[in-house]
Order: sequence, then C-alpha cells, then structure tokens
Amino acid sequence: NVIESDLRQCTQAGMNDHLGKPFTWAQLLAKIAPYLPENTSEARGAAPAPDEAPSFDPQAYRQMTDLLGDERAQAWVEKLKEQLDSIVGHGDVAEAKAAQATGDMARRAHALVSQAGSIGFSAVSREAGELEQAWLAKADLKKPLGRLKAACRKALDQLARLPGFSKHDREGVST
Repeated sequence: NVIESDLRQCTQAGMNDHLGKPFTWAQLLAKIAPYLPENTSEARGAAPAPDEAPSFDPQAYRQMTDLLGDERAQAWVEKLKEQLDSIVGHGDVAEAKAAQATGDMARRAHALVSQAGSIGFSAVSREAGELEQAWLAKADLKKPLGRLKAACRKALDQLARLPGFSKHDREGVST
C-alpha cells in the first residue's frame, strides 16, 4: 500500500520494482524470480494477478497460525472481526464523508490493508487500499466504500467458518 507519487519518486531514484503489502509468498517469489539465477525459474508466474486472487486464502491463514500460534492468531482474527464490523456498520456515504474530514475512514481502511491481507483476506485488503487511495485523492467514496463493505460482509461469512469462530460470535453484525 503506497501512494503513487511516492512510488514514482522511488522509481525515478532507481528502484527497479515494487511489491505492495500485504503479499503472499507466491507473489514475493514471482516478483523476485527475474533477479534470481535461472535454476529458480519455478517461481516465475507463481502469483495470481490481484484481480484474480481469491477473496480468502486458507494457506495464508494457516501460515499466520503457524507463525503466531493458535492463541495469538485467534486474537489477530478477533481484531480483524472488529475492523470488519466497524466498516460494515459504518453507515452511508454521508457518514463516511464526515469520517473523511477527520481522517478516521482512511485510518481504518489503512489498518485493514495489512490486517486482512496478512490473514488471507485479499479482497478486503485490496478494497481497503482502494478506499484509502480514494480518500487521499479526495475522490467520491460511494463506489469504493460499497465494494469494501461487500468484501467485509463476505469476509465475515468466511470468518464464521474458521475453527473457533462460531455464528454466535457474529451476533449483531449487519448485512
């Protein structure tokens, strides 16, 4: 997640590529493959394009659980649930514009980019990044907010299927 003007400045200064966070191991391997010796060519083409990425990557979730352990991963998931609930229950575009004035919407969207992507919810991460960019550009928030809310609802449904996250945990979530 980077501002386009920052990316342009870095490219002009000599940076030869960029991989925005969050990313999967497959995306990282695909990005660095051109710079590796030829015997590592199996990494080429390993990552799907962002628009082709699934909305939830169970492998990323398992990697997070393996890395943090069950208890800490569950806390991470609970934090994500709070963030998703916050976006879904946020209200309409007028309310979002009020949050725009204080920067609250951009902060919440920015937090979701990494939080959701790290756990494997790439669609939420992508749409949160789009909303943040729209906010920074002072553009109309209606479409990116609608897409983010839809991705958040879908993620909440997917969260309900994860071990330790029952339907009871989702009481009061608006859909």
